Amino acid sequence: MPMKEVGQFADPKAITPAATADATGSTSNDRIYAEAVFASMPTLLPYEQWFQVQDLPDGIENAFFSYVKNFDLTWTSVTGTGSDTGSSISSTAGPGLNWKEVRPELQVAELPVTYKVDIENQIANFDFYAKLGGQSVRKYLVQTALDVLDTAGSGTTDGTVGSVVRAAGGFATTGSINSGSTLTPSDLDDMKALLSTGSDIYVPDIVVMHTFQYNQLVKHQDFSLNSNSSAAMRATWDKGNLVAYNGMEIYHSELVNGYAAGNFYTVAGHPVFVFKKKVSACQALKSSQFQIKTIDMPRNFMKIKQFMIYESSAVLIPASIGLLRASD
Repeated sequence: MPMKEVGQFADPKAITPAATADATGSTSNDRIYAEAVFASMPTLLPYEQWFQVQDLPDGIENAFFSYVKNFDLTWTSVTGTGSDTGSSISSTAGPGLNWKEVRPELQVAELPVTYKVDIENQIANFDFYAKLGGQSVRKYLVQTALDVLDTAGSGTTDGTVGSVVRAAGGFATTGSINSGSTLTPSDLDDMKALLSTGSDIYVPDIVVMHTFQYNQLVKHQDFSLNSNSSAAMRATWDKGNLVAYNGMEIYHSELVNGYAAGNFYTVAGHPVFVFKKKVSACQALKSSQFQIKTIDMPRNFMKIKQFMIYESSAVLIPASIGLLRASD
């Protein structure tokens, strides 16, 4: 991701003291640790700026996301010469408001902590494990958000009806890749042009990719220092980092899951997501139900910290997502 987006950790000590902690659902120590984990979550990737996100309060189990698909009005000229008796005007039915219901699902992970590590009384250990837990929780939320974009064209299927899937390094319509399917500026140009034309237009404004594909892109000859290509003129740089191209923000992260050789990926590779912010996908959370429980295992001389979060992500409009399969 661009250097300007590097996440910063919060101060895990700025939390509720033990005397006022609400122990509902956890012990007081677990509740304090849970608050510290939440306070310590880094930015990593600011997917909340890309997705529609709802954080549900207690008592509400389902999130409802509304969206309207593209439509065109029928236009009729009524300009007359003075002798016209009138023109028939054809009207167009307005688009229906669509709703997507998403129910956050319980997700569980465990972190073993040996008896030799005291995270309840040693502040240094507490800080370290709070940051470790915060980063792990945030990474999971980001990865699940990115994974739902991949359902628009995964490595084993043709993808959701209406999505656009192409192969990098030539924009082949089969979507199958080989060792030469590396990401180029032309691939991004072609994908934006395809999503921005036709009868169902969703002009993309963001591209998210793995660091491997970002490395391929920035090393492309069109971006060399002596290049006078149109691609170089459409690129925006910040301290040597490519932060935008052709009107689309550029982000990269190792959290984009890849594929081993098989199916459409005849060699190992990663997907590149081209989509429209706040239109393509959504995520439902229940951060109020985030809990950490401690399971004592004396025979193993350790305690297990069990993390429980509620989260689900979903695609809203598949036609607004373009997916480029690229080799590593």
